[in-house]
Amino acid sequence: MVSISLALLASALGYLSCVNAAISILSPNSQTTWYKNSTVQLTWSSAAGDPNPFRIFLDSTEGALSANATLADSVNTDLQGLTILLPQLTDSDGYLLYFVNTTNTSQVYATSQPFTIAAGEFYTSSATGATNAASATSAGIPGPYTPFSSTGVRTATGTVSPAATASGTSDAAALKAYPLAVYAVAGLGIIAGAMVV
Repeated sequence: MVSISLALLASALGYLSCVNAAISILSPNSQTTWYKNSTVQLTWSSAAGDPNPFRIFLDSTEGALSANATLADSVNTDLQGLTILLPQLTDSDGYLLYFVNTTNTSQVYATSQPFTIAAGEFYTSSATGATNAASATSAGIPGPYTPFSSTGVRTATGTVSPAATASGTSDAAALKAYPLAVYAVAGLGIIAGAMVV
């Protein structure tokens, strides 16, 4: 009777430790498309007491990978975000990420929603037009990864965008302010010209 009670107690404690794990993968999600051979952002939420560190596995529900692939190892849970250089992979809609124990990979802390990895390039608009996201011509698994910065997103090359300047503004803020400054100077020129005539 005592051994049954201890077994039930151990089982209940194991269940509670799984319930208390609050790590949740925010991105990628079911609306996400990652482009192979490019830099992608991965985010999650966590709470105090969550397992730390963890390993990030990439898997495919459609057989695009022959086995789980490690994207990052010994990741600090408190970071809540990484930038990862994604290697060349097979196009598929059924990719999943798993956050697992670094020494016991069968212990899963969090699972992402299925997401897509496709061929192509990710473009984003900026003050100077469309710019290509950082990419590399070849990479193996695991690829380089960098934690997010409080002043911007670190890329695989180690640069920070937007980077904080000595005045406390960022490059992105300066780019957004630039067109306004041009218009203000042009407007002053028109006003000055009208006053001369």
